[in-house]
Amino acid sequence: MASITKRSWTRKDGTVSTVWCLRYRDAKGGQRSLQFSTKREAVEARIRIEGEMVSGLHVPARSSLTVGLACDQFLQDFERQVAAGLRERSTLKSYRSKIDCHIAGSPLASIRLGVLTAPDVRAWAKGIEGRLSPAQARAVMAALRIALGWAVEEGLATRNPARDVKLRAPTRARSMEEVEAAIPAKTEIKALIGAAEARAVAPDGDGGFAAAWISIGIFCGLRASELRGLPLTAINLKRRTLTVMQRADERGIIGPCKSTSGFRTVGLTDHTIAALKRWLPRVAPEHGLVFASSSGRPFDHSNLVDRFWVPLMAEAGLARPVKGADGSARLVASWSFHAMRHVAASLAIEQGMNPKQLQRFIGHASIQTTYDIYGHLFPDAQVDRAKLQAMQASILD
Repeated sequence: MASITKRSWTRKDGTVSTVWCLRYRDAKGGQRSLQFSTKREAVEARIRIEGEMVSGLHVPARSSLTVGLACDQFLQDFERQVAAGLRERSTLKSYRSKIDCHIAGSPLASIRLGVLTAPDVRAWAKGIEGRLSPAQARAVMAALRIALGWAVEEGLATRNPARDVKLRAPTRARSMEEVEAAIPAKTEIKALIGAAEARAVAPDGDGGFAAAWISIGIFCGLRASELRGLPLTAINLKRRTLTVMQRADERGIIGPCKSTSGFRTVGLTDHTIAALKRWLPRVAPEHGLVFASSSGRPFDHSNLVDRFWVPLMAEAGLARPVKGADGSARLVASWSFHAMRHVAASLAIEQGMNPKQLQRFIGHASIQTTYDIYGHLFPDAQVDRAKLQAMQASILD
């Protein structure tokens, strides 16, 4: 059992100082001692520590890691999971960037997990709120929560104070005009398809590579990583289906889908069938991929953007020149690969696909993700009210 004693002494200037000492033995029998300025703080600490001891979760403050070291170990463990094919390398890269830029080197990083409190996290959060956008601040806070959550699971900490801290950065609701602007207009989509088709029939064209890529992206809703890792065995022209069964990460390494929901089969439209029939005879069977580099490997994401996507968007009139820091101009696409996925979702909703069907079509792990991204595209409250009126009429009229 822990004990609390009062200790007082007289300083050289004649003032009397008092502290409350909490003494206890940890699970290994080691003597531990903590000091507090008030008896109330000592009692609260004793209750917490005794509860942790009973549940086997107690980690003495002085032997616990600092936040910075815990984050380092979290990244090392995550890297092992990436090597085993359990997690995505791009996710590791994102976590490492946020931790290195915003957690390591901050006062928070030097605090030990055993004494870390929500006010400590709150003080650090004020800093990122002041210098980052609301979205960036939320992403950095999420990385800290995940790292501290891992520390709790590994027995390095007993609690995760970051879970109790909410960011206070103002968030401005997006207008419908901004929401709609995030999805390319149909005129832009037609221009992109036209540019891809022009490449397919040009004497020095690509034989249909762009047309097949764009058609699958727009009408099947695949992620760029799923397109780059798409195997030939995924295409069944007779049944008019495409089965998503693997993906290629940003380095071109083939691995499983992003989640179990990523494994899915989608139908092929007439346009996609025609594009594939034109492109597939040009594909080397030994490469095993629908879209492969000349060496047979999946395309590197950044190279594909620079050498395929931006030039194609420019041909469609959907790229603009941007001046770099050195004064030179370069072309930037009006929207990214991923926008084709948003187009596919919006077109599906337009044709009456319900949220659950869209979740399966897009391959989201959670329907909440589907609602968060595309919820504004589903029928509005006027439609809901019409349904409620119809419900009423079925009983009362």
